[in-house]
Amino acid sequence: MRVALVTEFYYPHLGGVSEHVHHLAIELRRRGHEATVVTSNMAGQGADPPFVRRLGTSRLVYSNGSFARVTTGFGLGRRMTTMLREIGAEVVHLQDALAPTLGLVASSAAWRLGLPVVGTFHTWFRRSPGYWAFRRLLQPRLDRLAARIAVSRPVVQAMTKYFRAEFEIIPNGVNVGYFHPNGRRPSDALTLGPRLLFLGRLDPRNGLDTVLAAMPAILAAYPATRLTVVGDGPLRGYYQRKARPLGDRVRFAGAVFTERPDYYGTADLYLCPTTKASFGITLLEAMASGTPMIVSDITGFRELVDGGAEAVLVPKNDPAAWAAAATALIDDPARRTRMGAAGLAKAARYAWPRIADQVLTVYERVIRCPLCSCRPGSRPWECSPRACITPTHRCSAGRSGVAPAPDGGCISPSTTARTPRLPTASSTHSRPSVSLPHSLWSVTTWAVSLRQPAAPPSWDMRSGTTPSTTSNSTCAARLACDRSFSRLTTRSRQLPGSRHACSAPRTAIAIPSWVRRRGGWAIA
Repeated sequence: MRVALVTEFYYPHLGGVSEHVHHLAIELRRRGHEATVVTSNMAGQGADPPFVRRLGTSRLVYSNGSFARVTTGFGLGRRMTTMLREIGAEVVHLQDALAPTLGLVASSAAWRLGLPVVGTFHTWFRRSPGYWAFRRLLQPRLDRLAARIAVSRPVVQAMTKYFRAEFEIIPNGVNVGYFHPNGRRPSDALTLGPRLLFLGRLDPRNGLDTVLAAMPAILAAYPATRLTVVGDGPLRGYYQRKARPLGDRVRFAGAVFTERPDYYGTADLYLCPTTKASFGITLLEAMASGTPMIVSDITGFRELVDGGAEAVLVPKNDPAAWAAAATALIDDPARRTRMGAAGLAKAARYAWPRIADQVLTVYERVIRCPLCSCRPGSRPWECSPRACITPTHRCSAGRSGVAPAPDGGCISPSTTARTPRLPTASSTHSRPSVSLPHSLWSVTTWAVSLRQPAAPPSWDMRSGTTPSTTSNSTCAARLACDRSFSRLTTRSRQLPGSRHACSAPRTAIAIPSWVRRRGGWAIA
């Protein structure tokens, strides 16, 4: 399978999305899939792995309490289309699909090429003025995604403040073979001096100032304590000036990549004072390293920690509380031992092989039928032309919102009209003479419910190739895979040499010449 992973955030930018994309690409390639990371050029990027492609120039902008990235450049849409064609992508997987620039550019390019688009959403926010202002423009794009993934429930709650959509939750993963304990014993903190670790991007929402403000109280109880700050960012100079009164008790290590497991493994406590997060990949890395943690009591971390066996939740922006929690844990090696063991057990549940299994399941589903995506209540020109009704049942083809018919087809609960199975290859190929209704919505609903003879099995209307197999258990929702229906949704072109995975015989439905383009439908 050829997958294009499109992201604004990748190395040398440090953060959860960069880690997510990199390790997902490595796991997919380990399994024999051709995963390519598509991102933008950044200052200090160095030599890239062979599976990374870049276009445009990335610019830092302040957004949502942090520094985000936006890609700029001339002809990004044309260049993205060319790149996807060169890659031969079968699936385009976007990170934060509604955010500028690459998410919007790549989705438009993929739809022009007739490719299914999967979107993963990573961001949690209390409010988003941008989404509020552009929600009516972005809702149809969200509807048109073949699958929508959120990394946590807080992300779903944030997105559904402004959009109507169904999300499936697939969390971030961790490389448990790369992050692991290195032999430091919990009692070493009392004999050799406590070692505290902060690891993250140096920007406002990651809260390093809270830890620096708590250090005097920690040093008063344990003068040999050392804090190591791993990471880089726009505020590094500000934090270094703020740490000067602490002398050599605070060390700034800068940006670190391959040495991160050593920093986690040699720390007695990992401190994560972040004020806003959707998940917390660094928490998983610390768990996999067997390092106990003190983390902010915020929405994104509360779900991951879930009970506090592997971490202590402390109010954000409260240096006194952080100092008290740190001194209490330093003085209790037995508790830190239990926390490290609990973290190792939880990290195993988020190992990348398990997460990649879930992602691959999504890929396989959208390749089989890339247009089977629609939110309940959508207008017909906003999404694929299958029936948009309240989900009540999932039929054999994975289509929700229908009830099973006795013969394996699907019944719409809103009309109770049976939507039959696609006919098999043995069906007659004659086309019945029928008259079409005179409204665009009626054309769609009539066509989906029509028992239509199959086209000859030797011809694939979408790719111009011969299907390898013929499915006899396909729900009639697979009609959405027909070339005639994709023409109702978008003017799409299949990549040269690729084969669409819908194996059922295609259905030929005549569309009268008087039907015109309307509101996003493109009928040719």
